[in-house]
Amino acid sequence: MCLRSKYMPAGGDEDWQQSERADLQWSWLASTEPDQLGTLQFQAKGETPQKLQFFSDGKLQTAAGDQASWQLRAGQLELSQQIGAQRLEETISFSKPNLRLRNVLIWHGDQLIAAQFCSEIRRVSRSVA
Repeated sequence: MCLRSKYMPAGGDEDWQQSERADLQWSWLASTEPDQLGTLQFQAKGETPQKLQFFSDGKLQTAAGDQASWQLRAGQLELSQQIGAQRLEETISFSKPNLRLRNVLIWHGDQLIAAQFCSEIRRVSRSVA
């Protein structure tokens, strides 16, 4: 389950633009190529799967061919992509085995133009004894 909220910093504290709940499915597809780590595939119910291909040099590529970079440190995955004058920064924190916190910042130069926070809770089934 995912609860995603979008906020535009130009508004006041009560100016949430959108809040939605969705079920997301994630999977990791390991690569056999020496310079590639693998592909992360994720999909919301009823939507087309999205893929990110991770390379061992800290680069990543979307299915559309867009380039970005990644870095893993202290329980966080940091993704960064420059698109013209805008820069997208996403941090995924692995707080607990079943909880991920995602924060997205979109910058135009030095000005923050959008922010998004998302908490993702993975459903955990009890084992049958």
